[in-house]
Amino acid sequence: MNAMTCWVRRNVLLLVALVSLLRPAVSFAAEWPELDGKIRNSIEALKRLKHLDVDSNAAIKNALTKTLEKVKGRPEFVELVLAFRLTSEDDALLQYAREQGDTSTWLQALEFLVKSRDADFLENALMKEGNSKIITSLGSLTHPTASQLLISQVSNPDHPLTVRKWAVQALCRSRAGVTALLELDDAGRLPNDLKLTSAYALNQIPWPSLKKKALEQLPLPMIQSESGLPTLARM
Repeated sequence: MNAMTCWVRRNVLLLVALVSLLRPAVSFAAEWPELDGKIRNSIEALKRLKHLDVDSNAAIKNALTKTLEKVKGRPEFVELVLAFRLTSEDDALLQYAREQGDTSTWLQALEFLVKSRDADFLENALMKEGNSKIITSLGSLTHPTASQLLISQVSNPDHPLTVRKWAVQALCRSRAGVTALLELDDAGRLPNDLKLTSAYALNQIPWPSLKKKALEQLPLPMIQSESGLPTLARM
């Protein structure tokens, strides 16, 4: 291999590597258009003031309100809401969930809502059409209130069956959720129309000891008994 061939090969490999590095950036830019420099500066300045009481400072509150309006629906909006621990943007956070789903930013927002808001607000939100993402995300949280909200969905027969099935599947995403679901069944409070869904969901969990207990408590249905299978001679 001569020197020219080596040079060409090296540069081709370098070009391929650069293209592969640029691909995620292009994808991200397409999803989130770059913010104006003034808005970025405003966000950074506000983050440094997050320890202040915005209600007692009209200038900061005004700047925060204007910046939030400009970044609503973006991760920066969630970051500012969490930084200032605002309890006035619940609907906007839930809207973000419906549009973005199970992202790290959304999980942080949901955990904030679970810890700081009234349970009735979240229960009502969970019942609304299109909130399967919220229910699924609750299953990823370790906060006890998350499991309690899901159990509330499962055990209430007035809630739509589809929503309650989502809640069962979400509970099976964590050990705490599985334990809560099994305790619900053990107490005789797991609705009959969810037992089959629960059995299948529990059969997919990755924790051997819990899975064994689940199969004993909520066994999978037998498709066909051995006595009903045809003998080899008949096949």
